Amino acid sequence: MPIVKTFVAPKNVRNVTATEKKKTIYKNVLGSPFIIKWPTIHTELGQTVLTQLLKVLTPIGEYKTQCRALKKDKKSNTATTLVEPDITQRTFIGINEVTRFMEQYIQNKGSLKTNSTPVIYICKREIKPLQLCQHILYMAALAKVQLVPMPADSECKLGKALGMKRTSMILIELMENKEESLRLIAKDIPFIEAPWLNNALNQPARFMHDNVKILKTVAPIKLQNNTLKRKADDQEATSVKNDKYRSVDLYLAPELDNTSPLVVLIHGGAWRSEDKSDYKDLALKFREKGFHTASINYRLSLNDDTSVQHPGHILDVGEGIKRLYQEYKEIYLVGHSAGAHIACMLLLDTELPYHTYISGILGVSGIYDLPLLLKDFPSYLDFIAQAFGTDATAYYCASATSKSSSLLQDKPIILAQSCQDKLINDNQTHAMFQHLKSMQANVTLDMSITGDHYEIMNFDNLFKLVQQLVSKDYHDI
Repeated sequence: MPIVKTFVAPKNVRNVTATEKKKTIYKNVLGSPFIIKWPTIHTELGQTVLTQLLKVLTPIGEYKTQCRALKKDKKSNTATTLVEPDITQRTFIGINEVTRFMEQYIQNKGSLKTNSTPVIYICKREIKPLQLCQHILYMAALAKVQLVPMPADSECKLGKALGMKRTSMILIELMENKEESLRLIAKDIPFIEAPWLNNALNQPARFMHDNVKILKTVAPIKLQNNTLKRKADDQEATSVKNDKYRSVDLYLAPELDNTSPLVVLIHGGAWRSEDKSDYKDLALKFREKGFHTASINYRLSLNDDTSVQHPGHILDVGEGIKRLYQEYKEIYLVGHSAGAHIACMLLLDTELPYHTYISGILGVSGIYDLPLLLKDFPSYLDFIAQAFGTDATAYYCASATSKSSSLLQDKPIILAQSCQDKLINDNQTHAMFQHLKSMQANVTLDMSITGDHYEIMNFDNLFKLVQQLVSKDYHDI
């Protein structure tokens, strides 16, 4: 079993009642084999899907608006003929309509037309409780229909495009040569895996033994005392909310001690999505190869919480590194996309104290120059403004290419970029490389990794680079 430790900020609800008398209790837990995980996609792909989907749905909303206007204007004698968009008949809106379509689709699957591909778009984050649409997950797995989770705050945007207040779920029968962009994007989204369902349909049934586990936990002896703590809990609510964002998972190699290097993974996600748990499999593989590995979180810049912006992300990771440095004196940062920006800022910004805790960094398809990024990709202003504010004059100072340091002391820096990455082009990496070279930093440019922006953070790409980064005899190539 992997050794996983989770460190969180010291204040939380559990600490408030830590001094209460508790009793040990045991609970039987019976796991279910009939569990399907919701699909996930990266933030950039989600934004691309949303943009294309809004273009496809807008004619429906315009048609509905025109129809309502004609109904209101009863006194007008003008004969107006409105042409209903073709896609209207192939679009099913809302949980109920999608459910009815899926029931009929599953029942008549053998006699369906083959020139259309049904795809479900769901605003899972806005559906509460999620049990309202849980059945759609199983129906999509049974029917082999792709289910695309939409980015946060998509519910109102989709509703506006359709001429309504909001909509949480849409199914479209995509036609060849009509919704070609959505159909091509859908090919990159995997189908939902349900091995137990496939076995039930294609193989003879076989018996599986139950797996009962005993959960040891604690409970307060005097439950009524909990009500007296409500005020204190409310005061700590903000701290508890941010605990999961300011935390780190450690995957420790049992054969090593704390004098060995620690590799810290910093996730990307445009400063507004992704989580340290996304790198669990990657961290476990590094652990198997004899590396102490950590995956760190930081607070995100969300639409419903404008209080978290630059430099909050950097400070969160910096404080986490500071705490890790108490036990591990050789720390190497591996940052992807926005995570690479954070890593470089921590190393180069000498006005902050965190550069002293860092032994080297590996930036993978990083964002280093915000003005250059917006020049190449103007549509990225959406998430840049969300994370850095709307003052464009401040973007340069928030870029890693604006920071210089005379305290690098030959610390190794590797900048890696895939030529297949279409979301963050190599202009960012080359600009950062030239900036570091001008400081005579010990920097290496590596263009050998492969895969698009979502695929490059894999073990095959990173293992040799991390080996090179932490090697004692590392030198500039």
